[in-house]
Amino acid sequence: MKINNIINIVIFIYASSLLGQQDYYPANVELDLQIGKSRNYGRASVLVPFAKDGNSLPFLNVFGLSDSLGASEGNIGLGYRRLYSDAIYGGYVFYDKRKSNLDHMYQQLTFGAEYLLQNFEARVNGYAPIGKSKNITANSHMERSLPGFDIELGGNLFSNLESYVSFYYFGDKDVSMPGYRLRSVYSINSNIKLLGELSHDKIRGFNYFAGIK
Repeated sequence: MKINNIINIVIFIYASSLLGQQDYYPANVELDLQIGKSRNYGRASVLVPFAKDGNSLPFLNVFGLSDSLGASEGNIGLGYRRLYSDAIYGGYVFYDKRKSNLDHMYQQLTFGAEYLLQNFEARVNGYAPIGKSKNITANSHMERSLPGFDIELGGNLFSNLESYVSFYYFGDKDVSMPGYRLRSVYSINSNIKLLGELSHDKIRGFNYFAGIK
């Protein structure tokens, strides 16, 4: 899925949501650009609530990504969040489609759950490839989509700074890829944020991203 098509979808969904904003919360649109060690990417996303209820939030989430190596990705999902006392509990499921920089197509389902407090967040996600998950490259290497999971914990450290640490694992009978990630978000104002991320695993080694949203 090309990034232009993704942005058009995001704009269309956002514009459509404005027509019924008297009955629903307004859509939330995010755009971010990031520069990394091995690639740069741009991402667009929109979250559209289905109902106007102070205690619950069913929503549609669509986003897409395109990077400097020629890979692109599109995702569409449904989620639900519910307020109980001072905590929000949520869950979601996504269909993800990705074109690698070698023009191979991969699909997967993502399942997740979240627990949100004012200054703390916890999330767990599972990833399950569907369809063809392996391709032989031109230099006879194997390119594959792996099942896996990640767990992320974090929240507000200071008034404008959020930090999150996560552990992830992807693998099958032939490949094992455990790793960790540390990311931070610094809010300049309600609309502009600075992003930073460090990660490491035994296959891709050390990596980093820095950007703006």
